[in-house]
Amino acid sequence: MTDCLPPANTSCGRCGCVIFYTGEDCVLCPLASDILRNTASSLGVSSQSFCEVDVDADAGLAIDSSLVAIPSMRICDRQLNGLPDEASIRDALVRAMILQPCFIDDSVRS
Repeated sequence: MTDCLPPANTSCGRCGCVIFYTGEDCVLCPLASDILRNTASSLGVSSQSFCEVDVDADAGLAIDSSLVAIPSMRICDRQLNGLPDEASIRDALVRAMILQPCFIDDSVRS
């Protein structure tokens, strides 16, 4: 995953189609990241569509995103808080891939 700074890389103005929110003391974040990466990879989602926000480094990004817990992830317009299961992540990714034509386009941007 890449850092979300500098600004927007997607047509909707976000830094990525999939944003992963993490923090320095988050014990569940590595596991959540692994589940997210493995699920996305199994669906063929490019790693270029991912970005990571360290809420300890920039709390303003967390506030702007209505973040309630870490780990959290935003997949297109759906936010998953805490440690979601693979099925929830898969559902959000598939919905974005089917319902949001920009998701595919944005996931291959460099």
